[in-house]
Amino acid sequence: MQQTSLILEAKEVNIRDLLRDKFFEIPIYQRPLSWTEDNFQKLVDDIKDAIDSGEESYFLGAIILKRKDDITYEIVDGQQRLTSLLILLAVFRDYLNEYKLHRWLIDEGDEYAGIPARERIKVWKDFHNMFLEYIYAPAGRQYIVVAIYIKVQS
Repeated sequence: MQQTSLILEAKEVNIRDLLRDKFFEIPIYQRPLSWTEDNFQKLVDDIKDAIDSGEESYFLGAIILKRKDDITYEIVDGQQRLTSLLILLAVFRDYLNEYKLHRWLIDEGDEYAGIPARERIKVWKDFHNMFLEYIYAPAGRQYIVVAIYIKVQS
């Protein structure tokens, strides 16, 4: 019987280094995104408080990853926080009109080298189209407001 070795590595990583040249998948066994407005607000408040108090870093919490290949990881734990952070990045990208933030959401690939664009996080199947339209698309958060307005008016 062949034995597989398990290597565990714990380290502190900033979000830039975590997202740089890496891609993530949320396995089917993980629960779907369930954060409420209160969860998002607490995250934003915590980050703002850390900035206001002059802290150089903010502890987002533990994220457990399982390597699939050189650049792709399954998110074993921390998918709610990591996904929420990407949603916040999309909001900042659109609100600040700062397209440079987009590369942290999607690697645009290289058309000439035949490398397709790829989402930084491959989310749950049920949420994939919503993320493509509202999170990964530049100015997508504006469409959320319109979609909610249309739904309320119906």
